[in-house]
Amino acid sequence: MGFSSSEPASQVGKAFELFSKAAEAGDPYGMAMLSMMYLNGDGVKKDSRKAEEWSERCEVAGDFEKIEAEGMEYLMSGNTILARLYLMRSAVMGSPISAKALACIYEHGEGVCRDADEASDWEDTADCNGWDEVTRTDLLDYEGWFSKYVELDELEED
Repeated sequence: MGFSSSEPASQVGKAFELFSKAAEAGDPYGMAMLSMMYLNGDGVKKDSRKAEEWSERCEVAGDFEKIEAEGMEYLMSGNTILARLYLMRSAVMGSPISAKALACIYEHGEGVCRDADEASDWEDTADCNGWDEVTRTDLLDYEGWFSKYVELDELEED
């Protein structure tokens, strides 16, 4: 989910500037994105200490589970545009469920053009966020939606 090398440096620099402003203003999404930029060296020199610092501030600043719940409600009601906004926010804040939902959205073209690269990036994020620890119980409220894309029987029971 980093910025591609084909993006002009000015765009990446602008993104860093905007995420920095948002993070300094207390926005959890800005904090999460700034953390990722430091971690990956996108538009800024890699700095794992700053990445961890912003990640920790993000965890304190936002409740990704509430953001995720709103995103999933939008997704289940068919509003993919708002769903993606909320799910992206909670995924970069650490939610494996949101990241997996985004991977499914892009892999299957649900409300968006299919994009294998984007799906793969979100799948990687889901794995990094702990998708292998998600249980079927964790998906109970979203079982109907996820059952279209994920083998729920393969998930452990709580």
